[in-house]
Amino acid sequence: MLDKAVLGSLEFGVAELNIPLLVVLGHEHCGAVKAAMDTLERHEVAEAEIEYLVEALAPAVARGKQAGGDIWDQAVRAQIELLVEQLKTSPILSTAVNEGVLKIVGACYSLETGLVEMTVG
Repeated sequence: MLDKAVLGSLEFGVAELNIPLLVVLGHEHCGAVKAAMDTLERHEVAEAEIEYLVEALAPAVARGKQAGGDIWDQAVRAQIELLVEQLKTSPILSTAVNEGVLKIVGACYSLETGLVEMTVG
């Protein structure tokens, strides 16, 4: 999830500290994605701020279902892609990308093997 505080911190880092790389790192078997999948499947509303997570992850779950295969894995990968896309809509970040001073990539961490696979970028 990308809220204003996180985005502002990233924009500051790129604009003021010249950070050259942003990595959106997801991981297999993400509990938040699974909880969102389960809540959406049951057509329920999660408790308190957990519902914020469910709503934020709903587009990734929908993409994961469309992709076929392991929906949980596909939803994790879709969330990584969606966050990379969202970051690239920031005027500060997109300008830095277009100027060639910033790269934004996505990756997925395997809890089982410890390997990181580049998924976007």
